[in-house]
Amino acid sequence: MIAFGCKKILFKLDNNGFGFELNLDDILKCIDADFTKFTNDMFLQFCILSGCDYTESIKSVGTTKAYKIVNEYKDYKTVRQSNKI
Repeated sequence: MIAFGCKKILFKLDNNGFGFELNLDDILKCIDADFTKFTNDMFLQFCILSGCDYTESIKSVGTTKAYKIVNEYKDYKTVRQSNKI
């Protein structure tokens, strides 16, 4: 949901209304990367390359490598043509 633009997500809510909040601003502070020049599409591609629940992860690509790839090549078509993954 963060990859699609949600800034905050509540999850694992119990019957008393207690749960956890995931905040995009907090996530971006934890990752040693500057996303200020990323478009929404670039951030989505970063998330997918980093690994997601819907596809198998790409071997040897984590958040650091995904960030470097998307930051350098800007979109998945150029990334694929670069043979970096």
